Amino acid sequence: LCIADFLFCAIVLPFAISGFWTRTWSHGGALCKLVPFLRYGNVGVSLLSIALITLNRYIMIAHHSWYSRVYRKHNIAIMIVFSWMFSYGMQIPTLVAVWGKFDYDPELGTCSIMPDDNGRSAKTALFVIAFIVPALLIFICYARIFWVVH
Repeated sequence: LCIADFLFCAIVLPFAISGFWTRTWSHGGALCKLVPFLRYGNVGVSLLSIALITLNRYIMIAHHSWYSRVYRKHNIAIMIVFSWMFSYGMQIPTLVAVWGKFDYDPELGTCSIMPDDNGRSAKTALFVIAFIVPALLIFICYARIFWVVH
C-alpha cells in the first residue's frame, strides 16, 4: 500500500498537475500510455490492499481460530504479490490496445482509458472489478465485524 501510494505521488501526480495546469498533454505518446497504466494500477493496488486489510481484521475478529492458519508470512507474501499482479494484469488488454487503449482524453486534459478503434473500452469493467468489488468486500466485512462485536 505504501509503495503504491508513493509511486502514485511521485510519478502520476506530477503529470496530473501538468495536465490540469495546461489542459493538454505535452509528454509524448509513450508516457501517455505509461502514466494512466501506473495511475489505474496503483489505485487498484491501494483499493485491493485496503480490502485485504479489512479482510484481515474481519478474520481476526469474526473467525479468530482461522487467523494463525491464514496469515502466515508465506500467505501474506502471496496476497501482496496477488494485489500487484491482479491490479496491473487487469490493464494489460488496454495497454496493448486489445480492449480500449490509453490515449489523450481532451475532456479530462490528460491521458486515460479511451475506446479502441472498435469503440470498446475496459473502463466500466475496471471500475466494477477494481472499485465496486473491493468496496463491497470492505462494506460486508465491517458490517459483519459490527454484527459480531455487538
